[in-house]
Amino acid sequence: MLSADNTDDGGRSLGLKARLCLHVPASQAMSHHAVDITMIDLLRVGGVTQWMKVAGMAEAFDKPVASHLLPEIHLHLVAAVPNGLVVEYMPWTWRLFDNPPMPVNGEMTVPTGPGLGLKFAPDLFEKYGIG
Repeated sequence: MLSADNTDDGGRSLGLKARLCLHVPASQAMSHHAVDITMIDLLRVGGVTQWMKVAGMAEAFDKPVASHLLPEIHLHLVAAVPNGLVVEYMPWTWRLFDNPPMPVNGEMTVPTGPGLGLKFAPDLFEKYGIG
């Protein structure tokens, strides 16, 4: 059962799931005040530009944004918006990179190298490549 303040009976906030985070569905959910936290997935929303648009919409409705997967990339995006709340960390892709950002005491540091600050792991293509 939902209450008028978008919480369930346990007082938990409702989040806009990553699958609904395309430009138009996100806009509709926010304009109807049906969401408290917008979780945006870079791959599903259509890239960095669309991610930033949805984050901007959330900011206009005074709602925070969270990331969905790919923390190595989402870290930059969440840090770049004033309403960034949290980077979802799932240790699935860290093996792809040489020295990727990792959580330490619940926090991650944005890499300072060029671009996203990521380099592929030296043995990545030998280990996982198709030959």
